Amino acid sequence: MIDNAKAANIIARTFMATGFTYFLISTILLALNTTAIISVRNDPIFIMDLYGFVTFLIFGLSYIFLPGLSHSRFANYKTMILEYLLMNLGVIALVVPLLTGIFRHIIIIGAISLVLGVVIHFINIWSMLMLKTKPKIG
Repeated sequence: MIDNAKAANIIARTFMATGFTYFLISTILLALNTTAIISVRNDPIFIMDLYGFVTFLIFGLSYIFLPGLSHSRFANYKTMILEYLLMNLGVIALVVPLLTGIFRHIIIIGAISLVLGVVIHFINIWSMLMLKTKPKIG
């Protein structure tokens, strides 16, 4: 069975890898849009860059650096997984309808998912900062 510290590290790196994937997709869409190969509104590109790339990168880095910098415990990897899933659902449920013009009714699901993901991250980070116990490694 994997311990919480190792699982948290794996999930943190997954956050960052996913963020760079969203960045690659948004960069390709932007290039295709600016060269008039396709016509895409800027909203889905912005969402992928802000919530897909920047937020995923910040969340992943905060889970890696915070335990060492503040001498706190690692976040619970189960809540990190839930946060990761909610954030991905949020980005996808916002981007797909904006790109395709269909499934517009799922935009609200995307917005709620993003808010819940950010709230879970806030709670995880806050508890790591306030409950300063030595990280358990090994």
